[in-house]
Amino acid sequence: MKYLFIAATIMWGAFFYTNAKAHSIEEAYKEEKQLIIQQQINDMTLDIITIILQNLPTILESIENDLLKEKEKRIPCWKRYPRELDCIPEMTPMANEGEKNH
Repeated sequence: MKYLFIAATIMWGAFFYTNAKAHSIEEAYKEEKQLIIQQQINDMTLDIITIILQNLPTILESIENDLLKEKEKRIPCWKRYPRELDCIPEMTPMANEGEKNH
């Protein structure tokens, strides 16, 4: 009975030791996986920033062109240079013409 109790105690201890060891390996694996994911996120962020910086002149030029087009729309048609074919000045009747027609 004494040997059985000693053997059971050793088996019980071995069971808890391997279980704790497996748990620590699992935690280490999770930490390693998180580090790999974080590294991939960092790499993707750097790639995105690199692409944006490479294309920044084109992006800024496009924004500038859009802003200039909006500015030109606010300039009267007769002041625009070069004059475009779709730029038709607004015709308003003169004050004297309205009175003559009545």
